Amino acid sequence: MRQPRFQIALLLTLLLFWPFQNGFAGDLPVNLIPMYGGPEIVKSDEQKKADEDFIKTVTKNSGSRQKASIEFAQEGWNQYKKGSLEDAMLRFNQSWLLNPDNYLPYWGFGSILLKLFKPEEAIIHYERSLSLIDSTTEKPSLLNDTAIAYWISSILNRSKTVELQAKAESLFQQAVLLDPKYSKAYISWIDFYIDNKKYSKAWEIVKIARKADIKDLPQARINALAEKMPEP
Repeated sequence: MRQPRFQIALLLTLLLFWPFQNGFAGDLPVNLIPMYGGPEIVKSDEQKKADEDFIKTVTKNSGSRQKASIEFAQEGWNQYKKGSLEDAMLRFNQSWLLNPDNYLPYWGFGSILLKLFKPEEAIIHYERSLSLIDSTTEKPSLLNDTAIAYWISSILNRSKTVELQAKAESLFQQAVLLDPKYSKAYISWIDFYIDNKKYSKAWEIVKIARKADIKDLPQARINALAEKMPEP
């Protein structure tokens, strides 16, 4: 059976999260908008006072705003993994409020927006996260996520396909250069080339992954690639 193209997977993703998208449609409370809708949405004095009280309370409990920001971001990721995207957005916003220079909430915003089928908006937050990240351990994963956002955007925005695909390629390359053992980036990169019918390039990445001794390349993907073009 032929492998479905990535665009089909995108449509399935869209359908999967359609109820959630409807829940986010229309006028949203600011706590369900990245960065509370700022700078476009200005908070009321009552909301600002609530923010101040929140910051004081959690800082006292955690020891510092920076530490508390990380803790709330971690809870955001817990909720994200459970599929509770509204709760995840609440926690990432609180993390951002505590420390706007923390790369984690921006990463979270980007991931939620990508789930909402809004890759262009996701890219803005992913890029902000990349500009702030100080963890070489986590950066390959962030690079991979950002590359996927550019890839999806290239499918939806045909006027910028070449430019967006070039950016995705660059980010995949950065990810594997930073961590030659990061298998997810190789897999995403191979899928990217298969989807764009660049089968010889896909084989090049397979060979690079094998040279890096990547053990968990899905055999189904290799077989699907071999059906399109025998291994050179």
